[in-house]
Amino acid sequence: MKEVGKEDDKWIWSQTSAFKSTTIEFKLNEEFEENTPDGRTLKALIKIVDGKLIHTQTPIKPGDKPSVITRWVENDRLFTTLESGGVVCRREYVRE
Repeated sequence: MKEVGKEDDKWIWSQTSAFKSTTIEFKLNEEFEENTPDGRTLKALIKIVDGKLIHTQTPIKPGDKPSVITRWVENDRLFTTLESGGVVCRREYVRE
């Protein structure tokens, strides 16, 4: 399950699964420190480009890989692509 909320200019994203739950809080166009579900700590920046949320993750620790997550909504569906190290993952979420 994925939940998205907004309080003033702060966004709150929560994701819940059987394995791990995570929440990130951020402001658009402001870099923040993000702790990922797999235990990495990254510098992150989220901005809107052409109606899509672009989430750039820059590693702090040597050896970790940068990634870009793109999210957008079409016809009540949330689409996500994640690109890292030459690999692309695509996900589609449907509102219940």
